[in-house]
Amino acid sequence: MQRRSPRSGPIQFGMHVFDAHEQLLGAVVLARKDHFVMRQELGINQLVAVPSVAVAGVVGGIVFLSLTPGEIEIFCKTLERREHGAAGFNLIPRLVPPQRLVENG
Repeated sequence: MQRRSPRSGPIQFGMHVFDAHEQLLGAVVLARKDHFVMRQELGINQLVAVPSVAVAGVVGGIVFLSLTPGEIEIFCKTLERREHGAAGFNLIPRLVPPQRLVENG
């Protein structure tokens, strides 16, 4: 009989992911049997595939990893990285003149 490891609970969409330093990294966007994908919001906004062996535990709606942010960069696969302001179109700031005071008279 094969016993399930207590550390690998059911990882589901929307769970919060914490690293080994107990910092909130992001949220789970896709869960598979051997890995899950999270949107990492600490530092850079990116999608990262995390192997199941990196999971230290699952409690409620929280996934705890045994990796630090530096180890995540080394051992996990970055799927998509979004730079701030790279939405595919150029934003031009619009100057708005100050409004005149309306005098009630």
